[in-house]
Amino acid sequence: MSTRTSLIASLAAVERESATRTAVVDGSRRLTFAAVADRSNRAAHVLRGMLGAEVANVALLVGNAAEAVELDVACVKAGLGRVNLNPRLAEDERRYVLGDARARMLVYDTEYADFAAALHQAEPGVGLLRIGGAGPGRSYEDELSRASSAYPTLRPDPDAPSLIMYTSGTTGRPKGAVWTVATRTAAVRNMLLNELDRAAVVGMVHAGSVSHGSGSKILPIYLRGGSNILLRKFEPAAFFRAVQQERATASFMVPTMVQMLVDEADSLAEAAMGSMVQITYGGAKMPLPTIRAALDRFGKKFTQVYGSCEAPHPVLILPRHEHTLDDHVLSVAGRRSLGTTMRFGDPAAEPEPGATGELLVGGPHIFGGYHANPDATAEVLVDGFFRTGDVATLHADGYVEIVGRTKDMIISGGFNVYPAEVERVLLEYPGVTGACVYGIPDDQWGERVVAAITVAADQMIHVASVASACRAKLAGYKLPRMIRIVNGFPVGNTGKVLRAEVRRLHLALDAGALTTQPQY
Repeated sequence: MSTRTSLIASLAAVERESATRTAVVDGSRRLTFAAVADRSNRAAHVLRGMLGAEVANVALLVGNAAEAVELDVACVKAGLGRVNLNPRLAEDERRYVLGDARARMLVYDTEYADFAAALHQAEPGVGLLRIGGAGPGRSYEDELSRASSAYPTLRPDPDAPSLIMYTSGTTGRPKGAVWTVATRTAAVRNMLLNELDRAAVVGMVHAGSVSHGSGSKILPIYLRGGSNILLRKFEPAAFFRAVQQERATASFMVPTMVQMLVDEADSLAEAAMGSMVQITYGGAKMPLPTIRAALDRFGKKFTQVYGSCEAPHPVLILPRHEHTLDDHVLSVAGRRSLGTTMRFGDPAAEPEPGATGELLVGGPHIFGGYHANPDATAEVLVDGFFRTGDVATLHADGYVEIVGRTKDMIISGGFNVYPAEVERVLLEYPGVTGACVYGIPDDQWGERVVAAITVAADQMIHVASVASACRAKLAGYKLPRMIRIVNGFPVGNTGKVLRAEVRRLHLALDAGALTTQPQY
């Protein structure tokens, strides 16, 4: 696959060859490939009919429902750019994304009818298509019933947008990472080549929101003739039940979800996981105690991927067969995936073992730029490489370890301290469930290293003991000068800890938002 025309041809082939197989499971709803082919063809004609000949972007505000799969396929067939609106976004954030993406249509579930009504008043030129009951705009089902079921014959420009993924916006307003036709085709190929082997694609349970990471797997699973199994809400019991009932083979999770599986798994749940081949995890660092417990409980079913909206995963991958109990292996992000090139700081310098610097990645699956934001694009695309903002080290065995963020780096006494390195040591301490390391101003050293940690409910931890454990594993200048035990951390829409907000709360001494136990 090298262009969208070949992606469209691949869709037609799988829909023809797998017509009677189950393509989508949404609760009690089951759709075959023939049914999804019919409905996505009709949806493509509806979208094109409402937009006319305009090359436009379509925003989707849909949860984990069968329509999410249909519309993903339909937008590809119609040659339209798709913009997923994360349901967790606030109304102001949704409005911003819609405006920034210049979306000319919103397809929404009637759960969000109030938002659609407000949008219709403010932006009457944006077309509305509703899924479900009452609300402004046309009825999705009514429009499908009247539309042609013929396969669309469009041949869109391979450089046109196919998907616009919005960043979480932790450093300001979200930015729309554009996956062109060629980019998305390469990204799908990358996932199928490096991450989703044939044993894993029989059926994927979408436990997380398909508006983000899990949704990137819909098309690869579909193209392999596998089933996309949708959970409306993630709960461990519901996940285990879906795996057992559907004999599911794959899923995608963030580390918090894996920890929930470990916490709530019993012997029956473990038995239900018999068909599961691979749980891919990413989005944040997996604490060593969590991955060790998961491997002990479920076996070698875990694959780690590293990537972003701008650099679709897997850029780096630690496959399931390499998940040993060795601390070094479990601490790395993985090895370079086939088709990815990488540099460490200098785009002109070939990487050598021991290299440390900002991780730069390149390849046909890397995004082409931010939507309508050339200045932000110029900041992150250098000589064909994407600047990830992550500081990484290349080990002699080929593994890449993420040691920090360039923007998070603490300079204490002239030495560079990367929070991720300190957090890894903190998370190794028994009972520590979360860690966030940051710098605060210091008259003598410039910045002082501070750590906030969360602790398991059944554990009593003394910060002096944690500090002592750190001294055995970290250089003196990396040691936290203060450790605070907190109730929890503020997180963004993707579940990542908002380090800057933790630091702000510390400096503001906001005891209500960040309650502490004694410090040292």
